[in-house]
Amino acid sequence: MILNDEKKEKFFNILIEIKSSFSFSSAKLYLLLLLIMYIPIFLVFQNYYVIDNQNSLLSTQIIAFLGSDAFKWVTTVLLVPILSLFIDNTFKVRERIDAQLEKRKEEKKQFQLDCLNNTQAVWRDILGLCGELKFYDLEKRNISNIRLDLVKSRNTAIEVTNMWNYYFPKLHEYDKHYRRLLLIPFDILLNSANSVAQYIQDNQGSPYIKNDEIVDYQCALSTIENNMDYFFQDSIINIFRSYMNLEHENDIGAKKMLNDNLSTIRELSYELKEKELENDDIFSFVKDKLDKDKIENISDKYEQWCKCNPTEKPNKCYLIKDFNKTFDQIANKRKYTTKIPYSLDCMNALAKYLDSKRASSELRHRALWKIRYYLENSDDNNH
Repeated sequence: MILNDEKKEKFFNILIEIKSSFSFSSAKLYLLLLLIMYIPIFLVFQNYYVIDNQNSLLSTQIIAFLGSDAFKWVTTVLLVPILSLFIDNTFKVRERIDAQLEKRKEEKKQFQLDCLNNTQAVWRDILGLCGELKFYDLEKRNISNIRLDLVKSRNTAIEVTNMWNYYFPKLHEYDKHYRRLLLIPFDILLNSANSVAQYIQDNQGSPYIKNDEIVDYQCALSTIENNMDYFFQDSIINIFRSYMNLEHENDIGAKKMLNDNLSTIRELSYELKEKELENDDIFSFVKDKLDKDKIENISDKYEQWCKCNPTEKPNKCYLIKDFNKTFDQIANKRKYTTKIPYSLDCMNALAKYLDSKRASSELRHRALWKIRYYLENSDDNNH
């Protein structure tokens, strides 16, 4: 029979408790009590034995006593209360172990709930900062303070997401890259907010600034924020809630809900990441045409190798040294400049994608409601 982790832990805890309950000192006490109770019985036995066997040695008398029916009968009588005490103590040990395991289970559940609440709090904080940037007013708040809060939110998000592996250890069995998957919406929200904040800060008070550009950034951020919240907040929270229901309540439907939400987030996150990479020029600081050609050439070869070797890790590629060396050399030529995370074109592309996905989702829901309403009314009419 194969025991699961919880049963194994319970079994070994019982053994430890029994060992601690029946320590060496306790065993000595039981033996002493047995000897004390055997002494008067042995003296009676000795009196009759000596009468029948004159000049017998004490050792012979003891051996005879140990093989006698009197010794067996007395031992049986004395072992009954001792075994009763042992069984009673064992059940008490089991009760203590059950209580400890239940307490530990409740503590674990509370830690998971705290982690879940912290995840929600970080998400709400980021949305709140996005809201401030959408309707930014210089007189109410300094843009530098908002950027500082964005940095704090990113650090808090990293701390919270690092705890997912600790409090939800078996979630990787459903998707081994689940943490990277769930971090994508956090990163896109933070990068979008930072892009607007940095653009405002860099151009604030400039006579050359075009107010329309700030508005365009803010409109894109508004669309991204609203749709990210629509698609991701409930799905992320439902993943962890389903995991808890599966672990603590053994809810049969929780596994399906967990997989469904992971599937939804997987599709959206990877498509968003693809849109981000398509529209964000990460090599914008490379000015030399030869350098750009080098990047394009080595990147194409590297990508081709990865496609031809899907089961191999990318760092096993024979091009990895040349790949890294090329980027190191080009990066060393770069003068330090602060780069806005997303260009306006990139933000508009993300906003457009999210907006179309939401429109499609809402149309499907309306169609399904219409079909369901028709079927329910048809049933009523038939009856």
